[in-house]
Amino acid sequence: MTIGQHPQRAWITWALIAAAACLIAYAVVLQWLSQGLTPATPILERPLIPFTAASVVAGMVFWLLVLAAPSLGQGRFPIIGVLLVGLAMRLVLFPSAVIREDDHFRYLLDGAMVANGFDPYALQPKAVREGAGPLAIPEDVRRDVIQHINHPELTTIYPPGALAAFALAHWIAPWELTGLRIVFLLCDLLGFLITLRLLTALSLPRLWVVFYWWNPLTLAQVYNHLHFEVMLFPAILGALYFSASGLRTAAAAALALAAGIKVWPALMLGPLLWQDRERVMVMAARAAMASAIIGILLLPLLATALERDSGLGAYASRWLFNDPLLALLAGLAPEGAGQTLFRATLAGVAAGTALWVSYRTAQGPHALAQACFLIALVVFALSPAKFPWYALWLAPFLALIPSLPVAALMATMPIYYLWFWFDPRGQGQFYLDAVAWAQYVPVLVIIAFGIFVPQLRIVPRVSRPQGQSRHPRAQ
Repeated sequence: MTIGQHPQRAWITWALIAAAACLIAYAVVLQWLSQGLTPATPILERPLIPFTAASVVAGMVFWLLVLAAPSLGQGRFPIIGVLLVGLAMRLVLFPSAVIREDDHFRYLLDGAMVANGFDPYALQPKAVREGAGPLAIPEDVRRDVIQHINHPELTTIYPPGALAAFALAHWIAPWELTGLRIVFLLCDLLGFLITLRLLTALSLPRLWVVFYWWNPLTLAQVYNHLHFEVMLFPAILGALYFSASGLRTAAAAALALAAGIKVWPALMLGPLLWQDRERVMVMAARAAMASAIIGILLLPLLATALERDSGLGAYASRWLFNDPLLALLAGLAPEGAGQTLFRATLAGVAAGTALWVSYRTAQGPHALAQACFLIALVVFALSPAKFPWYALWLAPFLALIPSLPVAALMATMPIYYLWFWFDPRGQGQFYLDAVAWAQYVPVLVIIAFGIFVPQLRIVPRVSRPQGQSRHPRAQ
């Protein structure tokens, strides 16, 4: 501790240094373990338990960091240091082998098709693999990429916003994972910069940016497993920043663009538009503009949703995995029309909740951020399939709302990867019936204790600022 430095500030600084060391070590361990988690390693010999344990431990370190949020605002740690530590974590994983995921193979094909002027909503990977269509594909790519695409009988499920990013990645590095990682890193860096501006606008501690930039689940899911959820971060955070700055038309456009990447952020338009409840014509004009943008972006995807080989149609009607509670409820519904009704009910509850949250949202940027956070949480909770990368829908909000239950979710969701340990040993049902609960029970316990301890609530009192926004136009 330097002479004259406050003891609590010194403690916070050392805690940040320790957390940085742990999380960089996690990235190194992840890179090392990834070499034994490729298809070349016999399935029963893959180190899935060490990988899962390391991910959970890194998540626990992150949870402790979020626990210290009330004190973190008094710390003295350079923002450039936060940036460089997080950047080091990400760059360590650039050469890593992808662990237990295969979505990136479709990203590569979709990007190549769009970059070369072909329609991924019209051509199945299976047809491409068999030589259909004029897209020229090198034989090694056909063997190493196209051959491994999951559900090759289905057309792409990804909205045009995501496809545009995949095409950019193809332009940067054709058929290479490096192109995807570069695009994801650019989105992530933009999200980091917007978070800093947003924290300043909301009079929140700038050091809370660590909850965005040092999240180990983001690190693993984006830079190793190569899921594109990070592309949502700058759009959602940008919408909140524009709104806090009084630029609500730009905010609505940003959320519309986010919907063009992943669809569900369209629900967050409700609380944003409701901020102008006293100016009905302005609200209606912004709603029309956002609806037009979303309609244009999603038209190619929705136009084929009813086709037999539609990826979107298959996902909406069949996907249900890794949520034991929803699996129990789905089991009560009969096959066919009953399952369709069950899924429609989930969608209706999500939409209804979003409308209710919108109606209850007070005016002001803090209330808007909390409303969007709650909508993202409801969408995640009601999603029939719950994969670790879906939890990233909540990640950009943690710097604004340091929620301990959500931070715990970042630590527990990697337990999902134990499925790939149990299933090859004939114990997949045991995972679904028992082990899968371990992802959610700790979160529910924290929420239960939050009844008595305000800091443990989903939206903790600690996240409420002491001052007002620096943008009076947003008040």
